[in-house]
Amino acid sequence: MIAFLTACKRGSVVLCLFLLSSGVPSLRARPAGAALAVIPQPAKVELRPGAFRFSPKTRIYLETGNRRARWVAEDLSKLLSGLMGRAVPVISAKPSAPERQAIVFSLKAPAALGPDGYRMAVSRGAIRISAPKAAGLFYALQTLRQMLPPAPGAPVKAPLRVQCVRIQDRPRFRWRGLMLDCSRTFLSMEYLRHSVDLMALYKLNVLHLHLTDDQGWRLAIRQYPKLTTVGAHYAERFGGAGGFYTQQQMRELIAYAKKRNITVVPEIEMPGHSGEVLAAYPELACPLPGENRTFEVTPFWQRPAHFSEPLCVCNDQVFEMYRNILSSVINLFPSEFIHVGGDEVPKQAWNESSLCQARMKAEGLKNADELQSHFMKRIEKVIAAKGRRMIGWDEILEGGLAPGAAVESWRGAKGGLAAAQLGHDVVMAPNPYTYFDFTYHSTPIEKVYSYDPAEGFTPAMAKHILGVEGCMWTHIAVTDKAIDYQIYPRLLALAEVGWSPERDRNWPGFDARMLRQFSRLRSLGVTYHDPRATGAEVGAWSESDLSGDAPRVFNWDATSLIGNAPEAQVQVRLESGNGPVYVRSFELLKDGKEAGEAVFAGPLNKRNDVEVSWLSPGARHPGCRYTLRVTLQGSMKGSSAGSVWIMKPPHSPAEAARP
Repeated sequence: MIAFLTACKRGSVVLCLFLLSSGVPSLRARPAGAALAVIPQPAKVELRPGAFRFSPKTRIYLETGNRRARWVAEDLSKLLSGLMGRAVPVISAKPSAPERQAIVFSLKAPAALGPDGYRMAVSRGAIRISAPKAAGLFYALQTLRQMLPPAPGAPVKAPLRVQCVRIQDRPRFRWRGLMLDCSRTFLSMEYLRHSVDLMALYKLNVLHLHLTDDQGWRLAIRQYPKLTTVGAHYAERFGGAGGFYTQQQMRELIAYAKKRNITVVPEIEMPGHSGEVLAAYPELACPLPGENRTFEVTPFWQRPAHFSEPLCVCNDQVFEMYRNILSSVINLFPSEFIHVGGDEVPKQAWNESSLCQARMKAEGLKNADELQSHFMKRIEKVIAAKGRRMIGWDEILEGGLAPGAAVESWRGAKGGLAAAQLGHDVVMAPNPYTYFDFTYHSTPIEKVYSYDPAEGFTPAMAKHILGVEGCMWTHIAVTDKAIDYQIYPRLLALAEVGWSPERDRNWPGFDARMLRQFSRLRSLGVTYHDPRATGAEVGAWSESDLSGDAPRVFNWDATSLIGNAPEAQVQVRLESGNGPVYVRSFELLKDGKEAGEAVFAGPLNKRNDVEVSWLSPGARHPGCRYTLRVTLQGSMKGSSAGSVWIMKPPHSPAEAARP
């Protein structure tokens, strides 16, 4: 409680009341390391007086012939050269005068630091960085990078320097991941590389790609071409959008990520979430009496039901096909783990299929859960025979878990606890803490930061926690800007959860460091959520305005709210009611002519109560008028009231402290 009251003195009363009511652990005094504004916070930090000042004499010395260590040194050389406007050479030798403008990398450090740990000592004359492995040097570089100003695209005018400090650092968990859903929205390779760069900066090391789902199969498999010729695109009546990655493109991404110390883990969903597979190969569905079914790839919100029909796991053709697919995937991805999904499988078709009933009887299986487990155990053997490990969402526990399988716990922590108690490794990704597709209202940054992956685990069970992962599903956010906005800065909070010691984490210290990261995010082209942003309401509608299911057009004057920024951030908010609201179109008119159109995906509902997009006002001229034209639609089952807002970021140039 003393720590809590101290936090209240330093923060706001409102924040402290929120923390007390929401069950967030009491806050400790802000550590000295927070002054570095580094995320994630290093394990041990000792600030020293003075600073290392970069000069034309600065040199980078590499005391090892390790190739990956050279990559790190060359990355630092490129960074410093851009900031200083002059070349900073890398020299493969020990410095003759180590206290004179030397930045020294070595692989001489205690093995106890682990493969990702490092030491960094910054004095007035030198910066010495050591680690047991090259990965540790890479993470030390990310710390040093955050101690430097953001790269502005041109040399900085002010003298370049960093605080004198001693750091000893290592991560809490080995798996610090981000899941990107490439299926519901096809993500470009450019966006994936952008994400890898940001993950590396904040010391995350696993990129989990959700490559297959009802909305599209995203990886070319030569043996089954229709997976991409048919399964990678929406049906023509829905516009035909989509795309897929060639195996060469994926190899290049894997190599790009590896250089940044990130492992790419593929997810091939089975046996549910496979509507796109059935659209390409309908013979893999269970034959049902008296039914002649057809399948097609549709956008997420166009499906008559939330989940598609599953693959027929009693058809040996399904198992043979997925054995071949996994062989191709394993040959492409060098990751230790192969993710197989296994979640949210509607099993009604299996219960109605005479083929499945016969298989269950022959195998002595009691129910459809055990039938799925039987199939997943066969899949696990295929993966294990290739020297890899299977991981799936926590539903793979139902009916019995395959012997060598790991579990990703998403339906709260219970799946992870159950798996660890059985002696299985787990990745903790429970909603709502780690689900970045949730709105900031339901999963605020503070909530992400408050999460402790080991809560509820005994010490013996906690040894099975591989780590933590944030999940970004793209059924609602469907553009690069919208996806970035959902992820950042919540991913920074999760990065600290995965890396920093639990005992040292505290919200006020992180909050201050996070705000100082925003200028860096802007310099990297990241669209992020700023909790300090203010908004003004443009217009509102009532439940009765959307009675019935006919579209309603609203025109609201936005002239006074459109500023001079090149883009205006627009929020559509649900206020009250029970029914969904569909945003059919959203346009910005300048003097009656269209200036921009916003992209929204699907309806607003209780779970998705805010949608965000951006509009470009175009060139202004004196006297021009802006109008927001919004077409909304309710449903016969009911509707909801809501409002439309234009948000404005804080105008203060200083981001070191909250205004």
